[in-house]
Amino acid sequence: MPAAIIGLYNSGSSLISQIVEKLGADIGRPLWDQHFESAKLKNKLSEWWNAPSLQESSNQSERIAYLKLWAAYHEESSRVVCAKHPLLCLSAPDLDKAWGSEYKAIRASRPLQKSIERLAARNWFSEPDRMQRVLHAASEDYFSRKTHFCVEYEELLLNPVAKTQQIAEFLDLNCSDEKIRKAASVVKSPIY
Repeated sequence: MPAAIIGLYNSGSSLISQIVEKLGADIGRPLWDQHFESAKLKNKLSEWWNAPSLQESSNQSERIAYLKLWAAYHEESSRVVCAKHPLLCLSAPDLDKAWGSEYKAIRASRPLQKSIERLAARNWFSEPDRMQRVLHAASEDYFSRKTHFCVEYEELLLNPVAKTQQIAEFLDLNCSDEKIRKAASVVKSPIY
């Protein structure tokens, strides 16, 4: 079953992805750097959305075909395969067409201004405010009509075991209490 973690840069999506992998999902290894996202999928998304300009540079049929293949490949090793990258905010409608409207969407959420400040502090992009606002508008539009499970970053920090249990239940992962605790243990302390 395909799933996706969709959220802005610095929304807590990498932390959620770590948890999801510890719960038993395939997150698309090999990973890009320490961001707990598939390197191959990250490269494709950057190409499709001409990051950092966020201008569409591919057609939807190409994106849908790749997403179908990506999920099928990773589903061979796990019952749940989970994509994650901030540019999925722009490709979220593609996921519905590639994987069907019943795929599981997890929304990584953090106040927009806090996400903008954290991205600016990292110095990755020259226009962090504009990028985050474009991604935020796309995700707001998508999630206004998509059934999903929302994980608020601050709530995850305060209640990691309870939130991890909810994530496992949402993804239909039957996990022992011990596995839930181990997955929740990746939540260390607030990163602001």
